[in-house]
Amino acid sequence: MSATIEELEEYFNHVGIVVNDIQNFEFDNNISKIYSYQNTDSLIRYFNSVDYKSILFSSIDEIEYINELIDDSSIVVSKYNDRNYLTDKSEIDSIVDDNKFNSKLLLTTTTLDNGISIHDLDVESIIVDLYDPLIIKQAIGRLRIGKANQVLEIIIRNKSKGSVSSMIRKNREILDGVNTLRECEDLYFERYERVSHNHKRCIYPSKIDKDTTKMVINEIAVFKLKKDLEFLETVHKSIEDKTGDFASHIINYLNLEGINFENLERTFTMDSVDSILKKYEDMYLTMEEKKDLTRDLKPYVIPQKSRRTMSCFNLTYINSYLEQFNHKYTIDEDRVMLDGKRTRVWIVRKLEEIVLKNNRSW
Repeated sequence: MSATIEELEEYFNHVGIVVNDIQNFEFDNNISKIYSYQNTDSLIRYFNSVDYKSILFSSIDEIEYINELIDDSSIVVSKYNDRNYLTDKSEIDSIVDDNKFNSKLLLTTTTLDNGISIHDLDVESIIVDLYDPLIIKQAIGRLRIGKANQVLEIIIRNKSKGSVSSMIRKNREILDGVNTLRECEDLYFERYERVSHNHKRCIYPSKIDKDTTKMVINEIAVFKLKKDLEFLETVHKSIEDKTGDFASHIINYLNLEGINFENLERTFTMDSVDSILKKYEDMYLTMEEKKDLTRDLKPYVIPQKSRRTMSCFNLTYINSYLEQFNHKYTIDEDRVMLDGKRTRVWIVRKLEEIVLKNNRSW
């Protein structure tokens, strides 16, 4: 495992070793705004609305998907990544030789190659779609500020309760494997058959002699795993209690609480969605009008990846979206008399008008 300075310092403190003069990376005062986002479509709209350069750190699957949707983008991943064939070699040369890249959007995974940093003066936003707060900090630190007036927007993917739960289960499973190996190596292989890809984070083979290999536990990695698990469990509880979310915990970890913080979906889609709903306000929407409305909402409400398989006619889904992002409207369903027949309709209502009507009813 390649440990960062902060991980080593924290581990040494944990085991009682005093280390002096460790320098921690601190952010410059150049961050102007922080956004959070949840779906990739909002990010695509953001990219299409700005004219400056951006860097996105995410999983290899996500960056490959986004690369197909954005014309002026390029992929650069570590030479050790299984899909390093996606790397734009000309961008690597530009980054190494000139400390900058040529495309509008640079797509990469967690850390690029060790030692690579970017000094591009035209970069004004960094997007992180990662789970580990320390890796997020490290990723943002890949950009070195080159001028006093260079301003940055930091965009953080806000992980859902379900995805945080999934990461908690994954980390607990790795920890169970470590504890089993501590108990007995034979028991470990009886239970797991082989060292899984996930377990390799903390467990690796070490040759004792030419005929003997012993499985070894990386204690620094285990310590880091426990810290990650503690962080994710705290995030999960705050999501359940509705006292916070993933993005707010990352902002707290980075000590960026005083910076202007907005929701990307709300900023780049709210006006568009509300203007669509305004066209249908207080109308009785029968089947044809429902189709028109859902067709108009589809690019905003349903993630692009799901559009072929998911129907937008699910009223619960649409209203959940509207509520999640604090839109001004909701859609009710009712039966009314139309042309002498009782007909099931949708009615788009403005929330403040609903409140006024409810108040009058008292």
